[in-house]
Amino acid sequence: MPIPQQTEIAYLAGILAGEGSISARRVRNRAKSKSGNKIYYVVDFRIFNTFEPLIDWIVEKFGGYKMSQVKKNPNAKTLHIWSTRNIEETREMIACLRPHLRIKHRQADAALGFLEMQIVARKTHNAMYDKIARRGEVLVSELRSLNQSRGRKDSVRALQQ
Repeated sequence: MPIPQQTEIAYLAGILAGEGSISARRVRNRAKSKSGNKIYYVVDFRIFNTFEPLIDWIVEKFGGYKMSQVKKNPNAKTLHIWSTRNIEETREMIACLRPHLRIKHRQADAALGFLEMQIVARKTHNAMYDKIARRGEVLVSELRSLNQSRGRKDSVRALQQ
């Protein structure tokens, strides 16, 4: 990842607050993995926008990759999506942005704890799978709750205090 300036990091944190998401999901793998597990958990860290130059700038400055979704409706704009590539990159990006987050700081903290656990588990060759699975279920529920309107209202209240 290129080394961005602090103003660029703060700018990206603002974009994430308005146009992005930190979420988690459960993935069912049809074939068992090497460790014999069929379910694993993924932290999704994405920014969505219809202005393609913005997404291109994020890729240039922060790495990751860009996807585009062309809408069936001919009047709808194409949605461009920036995302991180892997667990390590996701953890690095969230940690980098965390000091600047005011609205999505609780999502960032929850995701960081889980990502750090996943990184340790990779180094121990999945010896912690059961613990990660339990924490993954908690994370999915926690982030869903925080990303609903009630969680956003709580964040706005915290900003006003």
